[in-house]
Amino acid sequence: MKISICKREDIPALLDFICTHWKKDHVFVTCPDLLRWQHENKDGGLNFMLARDEVSDEILGIYGFIPQSFYDEKIHRISGYNEAWGAIWKVKENCTIPGLGVLLLKQVAREFDFLGGIGLSEDSQQIYKLLRCKLGDMNQYYVLNDSLKKYNIAVVNACLTARKSNERNCGIEKLSVLSGIDLKHAYRPFKTIDYLLNRYMNHPYYEYKFLGCYVADILECILVVRNVSLGDSHCERIVDVYGSLEKIRDLGGALKQYAILENAEYIDFFNWGIDKSYFLNNGFQYLDPDKDEIVIPNYFEPFLQKNVRLNYFYISKFESNLSFFKGDGDQDRPNML
Repeated sequence: MKISICKREDIPALLDFICTHWKKDHVFVTCPDLLRWQHENKDGGLNFMLARDEVSDEILGIYGFIPQSFYDEKIHRISGYNEAWGAIWKVKENCTIPGLGVLLLKQVAREFDFLGGIGLSEDSQQIYKLLRCKLGDMNQYYVLNDSLKKYNIAVVNACLTARKSNERNCGIEKLSVLSGIDLKHAYRPFKTIDYLLNRYMNHPYYEYKFLGCYVADILECILVVRNVSLGDSHCERIVDVYGSLEKIRDLGGALKQYAILENAEYIDFFNWGIDKSYFLNNGFQYLDPDKDEIVIPNYFEPFLQKNVRLNYFYISKFESNLSFFKGDGDQDRPNML
């Protein structure tokens, strides 16, 4: 058995493996251009680690990954760390090599100072637990547009108790140009303005909006937002934060006004790393997926009108300022094209 990076000539075999052993109509199979956009490296191959049989050369297992520097080559030099997110991880069901999936994971992890993943299968969670990786659930927050009489995406069967919020000190403004903005990112894994441009603004299939959050006319952070529609209804989903939320007060209240102006049912926000008290003290509701009567869906391709837990894992040589968002890794990508 041999483990190596996916070369250009290996791509057809990789696609065949995904089709046969992962999902027949997976979006990477039906739209290889998306696969290349998300994983293609400088050599024309893909950021996938492949395990192959020494004799037959058959692919036995795969582990996909996305380095942070994939969207901006300067990130490694500026941050001093090599960081990446895991993607598809799969071993053939009838593989006779014990622990092959773990070998693939370790081969990728040794290349990076940080490796994380969001949205884990049951099988992968068990392996990460055995390896003593850090695991947990992302927190989902939301602000509801309570000016609406009917909801088609959310399920609102109960009257929400209004949360007390800090006095607002922020304003929100749509940003059409990001180039030239002088703002540093406060969280890890590290990001840059060029990262936002290449990861979101230049996305070939999804359209993202950028909301600047200002305090006393100073830009404190940029929210990356995607509009998701279902029939004539839509919601707004914050998938990433660039900068820092620390100085911004009553952000939830400001976003509620934005939701009303946009006629969105709600705005939601997955995060791990920023203290829950920040959101609860600044106008957001916390969604308990097991207890709450209100439903704030996460899956739209296809649509699933239920609350879900979105979990994460990570292996890291550093712990300070870690903060994960839905747009990290490959969670916010098309599943149907």
